[in-house]
Amino acid sequence: MSLTEIATSKKSADKEARLNGFLQNFSLQLFRACSTVVFPNKRSASMGAQVPVTFERLRRKINPLTPVASHRYNVAAAETELSNVLDKAEAFSRVYDNFLDDESRRTLIRVLLHRCLGARHSPPLPNEDGFWKSYDEVDQKFLVQRGTKEFWQWTLNRYQIPGRQGMVHMHGTPGHVLCEFINPQYRLEIPGFTVSAEEGDIIVDGGGCFGDTALYFADQCGASGEVYSYEFVTDSLKLFRENVSLNPGLEKCIFVVEQALSSTSGKAFRYEDNGPGTTSTVTGTRIATTGTIDELQASLKDRAIDFIKLDIEGSELEAIFGARKTLCDYRPRLAIAVYHCLEHLHAIQNYLDDLNLGYKFALRHFTPGPWETVLFAKVRNN
Repeated sequence: MSLTEIATSKKSADKEARLNGFLQNFSLQLFRACSTVVFPNKRSASMGAQVPVTFERLRRKINPLTPVASHRYNVAAAETELSNVLDKAEAFSRVYDNFLDDESRRTLIRVLLHRCLGARHSPPLPNEDGFWKSYDEVDQKFLVQRGTKEFWQWTLNRYQIPGRQGMVHMHGTPGHVLCEFINPQYRLEIPGFTVSAEEGDIIVDGGGCFGDTALYFADQCGASGEVYSYEFVTDSLKLFRENVSLNPGLEKCIFVVEQALSSTSGKAFRYEDNGPGTTSTVTGTRIATTGTIDELQASLKDRAIDFIKLDIEGSELEAIFGARKTLCDYRPRLAIAVYHCLEHLHAIQNYLDDLNLGYKFALRHFTPGPWETVLFAKVRNN
């Protein structure tokens, strides 16, 4: 064999090994979750071919599985989602292989299985009881007054939470207090790899909602830092400003940008207010415009964006496209929600990896439901 043929053969073997590593772990955990799905022993030689899955035993077992409807999973939906995962097995294998730690790999498998089978058969959190114990303790420790605001479908309470700069005051839910302040979902610390907002940082808060994340980041970066919070929904902005006004010590470093982050700036779009789940819609009666992170960075001149958080209802990849120059020039730390669609669980990380900027990656999930899966990325020396 020529050197070229040897190199090509080794590259193909390495790719197959990575693919098999992901598929073997995924199929093993799937089998354990439902005990009825059988994967074939051999995969097609074509890397792009879909792996066939036998669901007949699953269909035979599903009806007597339990008399409680909520304990069942939808066989057709499971088959569709499994097929979608297997169609992108190579992309998922690359993500799986590039994670820094085994917990990230386990998280990816759990999240994918949860999307296929649901929480009853495959919970995304390994310690769900611990989550609910912490959830119940929020009101015990931090509640000031119940029922202070109505927002979207939620009745909010007023809380007082100890922070880095002092007490943080806000109207919110126990879940928001828990996931932003007590077990912060935009901070990760593992040996040799910490992704967090730090004192003096310039921070992009993509998806400000009612101000809970802006307050968290302002508390982390302090008076020497700046938080640029992107939010365009009118009702959210009203409560956002009320929450920020409760915290005069943090208010001065929070700057609201009434735009939706995207890949291009100045594009108008229609939307209908749906609280934290608001997205663009052609029939919407309200109008907003887009902005980009690169545009914000240009306005900062010689000051660099240090940290980017994105949770913008499925527009995260577009926002990353609109931050390409910022990423290449300054390599900010990243905390990006990747739970809004299956594609984001592989496409966002692989896009960042293709930029060849030296980013390392980790994945964590923070709730018992399908929400709050966060991709963390950092260049080692940043």
